[in-house]
Amino acid sequence: IQLVVNEDIFAENYACVNPRLATVTFYGSDALSHVAWKFHEPEAFDAVTPDEIARFGETIRDYYRRFDGTLQRLLATAGPETNVFLVSDHGFRAGYGSESWSLRTEALVEALGESGTFRAHGLAARVFFIHIGDPARRAEDSARLEAKLGTLAADDQPLLRIETTTEGSSAQLAFSVRPGDLDRRVQTPSGIRQLGELVTDQAWSGDHEARGVIIARGPAIRRGYRIEGATIVDVAPTLLHVLGEPVGADQDGHVLREMLTLDRPIASVPSLDPMM
Repeated sequence: IQLVVNEDIFAENYACVNPRLATVTFYGSDALSHVAWKFHEPEAFDAVTPDEIARFGETIRDYYRRFDGTLQRLLATAGPETNVFLVSDHGFRAGYGSESWSLRTEALVEALGESGTFRAHGLAARVFFIHIGDPARRAEDSARLEAKLGTLAADDQPLLRIETTTEGSSAQLAFSVRPGDLDRRVQTPSGIRQLGELVTDQAWSGDHEARGVIIARGPAIRRGYRIEGATIVDVAPTLLHVLGEPVGADQDGHVLREMLTLDRPIASVPSLDPMM
């Protein structure tokens, strides 16, 4: 359904606006790969039955077959004179085993009393906090968040292992969870909660793999060229150059000029931040 809805919304808006730059995201392959990888690669797991392989073994491949049709229609919508980039920021591999646990991020932020200051996104036993409050108070807010995370405890045992980054904080579960543990009491800044309010089980068998893909076509793209050593942060400066816009000198990544047919020099400005 997501493929159809996202394709229809994108195509309708693209026709109305005729933009210089447009993006559309399809998340289904990520979600399916987390839960269905054991059927896609059953030899990496112990408990996948022949019946499950027969029923679900083509689930991930079927999604990509459907996406091929979506991509074909999107390319037709864009037309041959439009430069199109297909980008995945990571791949997938077998991982986590048959079960893993993840934090209920909205409930966690609420329990911390930080709903108006931070949003959170979780992946298995990790949670990443994004500051949405006053930018001038980010350092102060992050320090307060870190202090609150340090007070979380289940039966007097620390609930989270904290890692601090320049952008805020990320945290990771510091103990192994068993089904019977979900009734354990957790001390939070907003009071006592049950662990099951903050943690949920996920039947995940697929994990992110670092290598992704960058595939492109269009009049600015060198046909048949194979990209080597590119990373996700190279996409933004490359798109800016293709659009004829300057690249920020402080920007991560670089223009993948070897894949381009453009002869013009790369324009540069000290930073794009003042333009934001």
